[in-house]
Amino acid sequence: QNKKAYFETIVNNMNIDDFRRQIRIYDKECQLEKEMYEKIGDKFDVEEEMADATLIGWIELIENEALYKAVKSLPMEDQIFISYIFKENKNQCELAKIYNISHQNISKRFSKIIKYIRKVYAKGRNLRFS
Repeated sequence: QNKKAYFETIVNNMNIDDFRRQIRIYDKECQLEKEMYEKIGDKFDVEEEMADATLIGWIELIENEALYKAVKSLPMEDQIFISYIFKENKNQCELAKIYNISHQNISKRFSKIIKYIRKVYAKGRNLRFS
């Protein structure tokens, strides 16, 4: 009987210790949550925040499914290229400096990308509505 009582005492102590740990964890989580709301506010949008955090994150916010698929189907280099234009508001002269190529080559590349997006976009719309 002493062994059984000893075992029950140990189990009770383990349960009490576990309960105390859970309370400490909960208290810290509540503090963290409170700090987040105080610092961030109610108008915090996680998706928008993530999209702003990266150069190509804006692509994830495209709501038109066909357009989203068209842009996402571009090679990563082209996604970055158009992100400089649409997200960072870089003009073709600025891109020429970034990529160290002529203004004419920037213009050709941009036209090629837009033509591709239009083609894939139109194909995506036709497939969806047929």
